[in-house]
Amino acid sequence: MSPPDLKALMRRLKLGQLLDTLPERLALARSNRLPHHDFLEMLLSDEVTRRDRQSAQVRAKIAHLDPGMHLDAWDDSTKVSFDRQLWAELTSLRFVLDSYNVLIMGPVGVGKTFLANALGHAAVRRRYSVHTERADKLFKRLKAARLDHTYDEEIRKLHRVELLILDDLALHPLDALQTLDRTESVFYVGTFSKSLFPALRLGFAVAPPWAHRALGEAKRYADSHSAPLTQETLAAFITAGHLARHVRRMRRIYGARRQVLLDGLRGDFGRWLEPVPSVAGLHLAALAKGPIDIPLFAENALRREVGVRSVERFRSGKSGASGLVFGYGALDEQGIVAGLTRLRRVFGK
Repeated sequence: MSPPDLKALMRRLKLGQLLDTLPERLALARSNRLPHHDFLEMLLSDEVTRRDRQSAQVRAKIAHLDPGMHLDAWDDSTKVSFDRQLWAELTSLRFVLDSYNVLIMGPVGVGKTFLANALGHAAVRRRYSVHTERADKLFKRLKAARLDHTYDEEIRKLHRVELLILDDLALHPLDALQTLDRTESVFYVGTFSKSLFPALRLGFAVAPPWAHRALGEAKRYADSHSAPLTQETLAAFITAGHLARHVRRMRRIYGARRQVLLDGLRGDFGRWLEPVPSVAGLHLAALAKGPIDIPLFAENALRREVGVRSVERFRSGKSGASGLVFGYGALDEQGIVAGLTRLRRVFGK
């Protein structure tokens, strides 16, 4: 068979891409005196490898993966440290098979997006379905889908994906979960004891309509009812907008107090404690950087009229990092500074 006839047959079988390497393969077969079946196996292996690579590229493009963020493109000389053993476990993709979630955390610019895309490329090569999207864009798209009644369809598409990669999660403020609730399964429960004052002893629940009667019955059997006058007064207070103004004012006040406490811990106590990042609540936790007898320290601090608690009191497990919990709700900024000054003397001992 002449070369033109062979090329024509290969094109009819949709093996035309093999023509680019056919001369080299023929020369290799002649020099090594390969049997016909070995030569045929070599050609077909080339085609399978090419098709797998092309298929992976197409599926990576559909998944919106960055084409340059592959495992072999990672710069080992970069000054970024991470758990190599854990990374080896992640690249096995067992977490996909076992339906586990993975959260990659770290400062800006350390390669979190690169690692996530690299896992996506590895999953694509193993023929998992993958979708990558920035979290804020996805949530905006889902919100728009509620308006044109395609929300359920979008959720079904996401549910079919075996590996969903959300980039920049929580980089921007997220909407309340209840605003995204389409199945009427979200209950928003709170209390006015902290937003107003403890003696009020009133809470609230924003529940889907189907649960109203059951909640009313549960409340009636639990304690009959709360004081009607107190409830009516609070309802009028909320309706007039006073609660919203109070919350905005207290958010600024507590934010300033929290910042004073955070600056003090990072400055005077940086040798011993590492504050845990938080953006809500009236407490701040700081973990010990080295061996510290936390119960003894808290006892000595109490002698100086500084109240701090060990994180062990709030931990469900028996083991974990040691540290302290600081409350700043009842102190103004000057009181926080004074308390930190006394606490610094305890650490100085």
